[in-house]
Amino acid sequence: MIIQTSGKFILAGEHFILYGCPALALPWHSAHLTLTSAPAHPAPEPPALIEAWQIARSLLSLPKDTGFPFTIHSDIPFGCGFGSSAALCVALLRAAAYEANTPLDDATLIEHATTLEALFHGRSSGLDPAVVVRQTPLRFQIGQPPQPWSWKLQGVGIVLAVSQEQRKTAVAVERVRHYSQRYPARFEALLSQARDLIEALQTLCASAPTDADQQRTQGRLLGTHLDHNHALLAEMDISAPHLESLVQCARNNGAWGAKLTGAGMGGGMIAVAGLDALPSLAEALHLAGATTTHVHVPSAQYALSSASFAASETTSKSTSTSEPPKPTREFSS
Repeated sequence: MIIQTSGKFILAGEHFILYGCPALALPWHSAHLTLTSAPAHPAPEPPALIEAWQIARSLLSLPKDTGFPFTIHSDIPFGCGFGSSAALCVALLRAAAYEANTPLDDATLIEHATTLEALFHGRSSGLDPAVVVRQTPLRFQIGQPPQPWSWKLQGVGIVLAVSQEQRKTAVAVERVRHYSQRYPARFEALLSQARDLIEALQTLCASAPTDADQQRTQGRLLGTHLDHNHALLAEMDISAPHLESLVQCARNNGAWGAKLTGAGMGGGMIAVAGLDALPSLAEALHLAGATTTHVHVPSAQYALSSASFAASETTSKSTSTSEPPKPTREFSS
């Protein structure tokens, strides 16, 4: 049995999503996690992996297993905000569903994966599992069904990079909570700005001018919105020194805008630029110490139906300075 899932990244709305704000996320189809059946390893697996498999089995009413009968290969950067944990959870649930001969619809799979992902993050908004399962750009708001949204921008690409800091999701979530309690009026102002920003971004990304000058104008406006989102997050002190230096490096090397993505406190960042600037931008981030850089060009016509997604994304280039994918025992959330 071979099960493959892919990653995701948040365009805007992280952290604020836990306080009623929507978030916008996109699938990252060219980054995969592959779960392959294999004999149980004689060496002990990380407890979190074994526990995740047992929870997945229990959610499908399967009896307890004695090991972890899979190998994992992944080119989704681990623990960096690009959906590696959600991809693992979805893959494990699909494996359990296959064994149980119990088909899972998308809504049930997302619900179970959100429960399972809490093992790695303490609290999961459900956004990551939803994007991994649906494989379409999603607008996600807690308490509401995920809504597809359109990315129609042309002439715009994204560089994804990973900072050298170890990401601390729980610490970042707690830091935002503390900020919201210590500065309630200011936090409400940031939350209001974040909501306005999401609406502006969704409207912008749904437009599709064919004129090259208009495309560049929209790309620059997209970058301005991402810079604004980063400033809101940084004000709550959830950036980190090297992560911040990568954001600034991107802006100094052709990016129209850049921001952290995911929990912050290290991990991933994204930068948007014109297509011709993407290779040099990725190289500049590599030289600035990014552990991994990937060039990603979203399709100018992201379909709203997940069934059409197999051919809807192109990735112009992917470069990585990280080591090859780790074996199963090296997986970390």
